[in-house]
Amino acid sequence: MPSLPNKKTATRAMGGGFTLAGDTQDLARHLHGFNRQIGRAMKTDKTPPRNAQRIYRVGELPKDRTPAHYRITRRDGEAVTVTLQKRRRQILDLLMQGPVYCASPVRISDIVCVLKHELGLDVETVIYPGNRQAGAGDYGIYFLRSAVARLDGLEVAA
Repeated sequence: MPSLPNKKTATRAMGGGFTLAGDTQDLARHLHGFNRQIGRAMKTDKTPPRNAQRIYRVGELPKDRTPAHYRITRRDGEAVTVTLQKRRRQILDLLMQGPVYCASPVRISDIVCVLKHELGLDVETVIYPGNRQAGAGDYGIYFLRSAVARLDGLEVAA
């Protein structure tokens, strides 16, 4: 991993809002473990599930953007309560409905990344092979692995 010149650059490289005391080697070790833990992706040669959702336009996202309370049970068993609104709520509601294509025309990967890093939401990316003869590359589908419950009693996803 290339060394980072200073702490400010290191913070920017990790998305800002995070500081890490120590030298560049400590940062490199931390980033390696962080990427291995959060950025997990699994390759498969199977076909994607039929219920995988491809979002072609913003109007296909869940409509409600008002604040809602959720209980998220992380992989280690810890349960956290969060309030989400706007696009973050729409994307979590979408993931609760079923698997979602990563490369949908509506950009969702940035919000999935935020939900994973800030809330500890377990979202697995499964990589499927593209059609090599047609020139299509591999693609990913997001799968919600955390148990999530709407606290107002409307929905539960496991």
